[in-house]
Amino acid sequence: EYSRRNGMDLQARRSPLAAGAQSAVERDLFFAEQNKLARKLDDALKNVQDAEAVLHASLPPGSFSNVTLKVWYAEADILGAQDRVNEALAVLDNYDLHAVDEERTQADKLRYQLLFNLANSLKSLKSKVQAAWSEGNFSALLQLSAEGLRMEANDADLLYYFGLSALAKRDTKQAHDFLARFLDVANTLDANQEQRAQVSRLLTHIV
Repeated sequence: EYSRRNGMDLQARRSPLAAGAQSAVERDLFFAEQNKLARKLDDALKNVQDAEAVLHASLPPGSFSNVTLKVWYAEADILGAQDRVNEALAVLDNYDLHAVDEERTQADKLRYQLLFNLANSLKSLKSKVQAAWSEGNFSALLQLSAEGLRMEANDADLLYYFGLSALAKRDTKQAHDFLARFLDVANTLDANQEQRAQVSRLLTHIV
């Protein structure tokens, strides 16, 4: 509701885009879509960044245009395709702060799809994390946990396993930092209290 009100409040800051600049942005977005379809995601993201550069050079400071929202949407879509879901959701949050009415519908659908994909990806990855933990394969555990944390930076389970695997690899700084983050994130009523107690004890011995 806050973002909806904010979007309404910011309508006065919308500025028209000159025809030449709009054509350049539309071209970059077309290239981005074609590269995304070809799974050339880095190239697609570069196309979006080129479009953002055109907007930055063409619009008054602090303003935005209707095309700006299209660029942000494309950026979120491509970041999601790269499994950079947290970054994609952050872009959509910014989109929502500027969008009104039907502009929000498309972004809502993308957000729901990203969250669905994230939940499925994390579920699959956590199965691999558990297998690595059971096998005592700390190298794989560290790699898998890091991969998961790129998708969801505040997942308590992944922070826990990353911290323990870092400790097993004798990286005491990372172990301390991530286990301390685990305690912050897992400070809830439904958290695993046994894990919290274990981590609290470990932290007293990690310098």
